[in-house]
Amino acid sequence: MINKTRIKLGILISLFLLLSIYNNCSAPEAHSPLHGQAEGASQRENGFVEADFLSEEKPELLCGTQGYEFLLKQYFGVHCAVCHDRSGGFEPYFAQNQDASDSYYKALYINEDTFIETITENRFCGIECSLNKDGETYKAIAEWLENKWACPTN
Repeated sequence: MINKTRIKLGILISLFLLLSIYNNCSAPEAHSPLHGQAEGASQRENGFVEADFLSEEKPELLCGTQGYEFLLKQYFGVHCAVCHDRSGGFEPYFAQNQDASDSYYKALYINEDTFIETITENRFCGIECSLNKDGETYKAIAEWLENKWACPTN
């Protein structure tokens, strides 16, 4: 009985430590607000975090592989790669900076409701990765989700 309790306690402590390590998915030094938004505490006060802002002007339409490559560079590769890269160990591997094509194909098959829930209410990363639906990044991801399979042809 004592051994089983020790094992369970050890597993819980290990899980807690792993979550603590992976809790900081965000890399704030990688982004700066594009449109002159204030940084730091004032972002949290107005409901926005640094991840809500794109560091580059987005293309006219985010679609297909090109749109995903932009989002990989702007958000997924910065905020999700800690876990969702092969070295992070958590599937699906949609945030592999070294393999944008494979990341795109993995992202295509993530349920859209799950995708939206995870980028807005991320229970693993916390507020640093949870996007505001009025932010630039959320709107860019939503646009890509509507056009993820291909870019419209004229």
